[in-house]
Amino acid sequence: MKTKYLILIGVLLALAMVLGGCATGLTASSWSGVTADVNNAYIAGGPYVYAVDLKTGTEVWRYPAKAATSTPFYATPILTSDGQLIVSSFDHKLYSLNPLTGAEKWRFEQAKDRWIGGALVTNDSIYAPNADYNLYALNLQGQLQWTFHADQAIWGRPVSDGTNVYFGTLGRKVYAVNSQTGKQEQQARR
Repeated sequence: MKTKYLILIGVLLALAMVLGGCATGLTASSWSGVTADVNNAYIAGGPYVYAVDLKTGTEVWRYPAKAATSTPFYATPILTSDGQLIVSSFDHKLYSLNPLTGAEKWRFEQAKDRWIGGALVTNDSIYAPNADYNLYALNLQGQLQWTFHADQAIWGRPVSDGTNVYFGTLGRKVYAVNSQTGKQEQQARR
């Protein structure tokens, strides 16, 4: 009887090792983020951000030149009024690209975790939610204006009414933060 259990345990351990070996090479995946202007669609999909001509369907450019599978792009790219394409990555960086050429204009590297949700862009500011529990407010040149620390990771894109920025967290809280000062205005629970 004891031998049967030892054989069963041995078979289960061997099976676990074999199946565990099948899991190597898995990478993060998600849905692609897409936005467009009158000429191009901008797609954040895996290792690249692409610009695709809307009339012909051909690729105009891709960023970066060489893919890094450990740093995928998934959050929806956002166009600014002053001619930037804001994209975020799992590599903890927020990028500003030239939407015509794909050339990098600037990058923000102060976040401590992945960018999951897309940024909110207004006429003069970028509000970028990060999984490090922070909402980062930047000016359009990529300079940090303020940071608001929430209770949990922020995975969704914030919205604004012109006065406050609203966002939810994985902690199931909704915040209202003054868009100019970064001070919390109110907090609602689920």
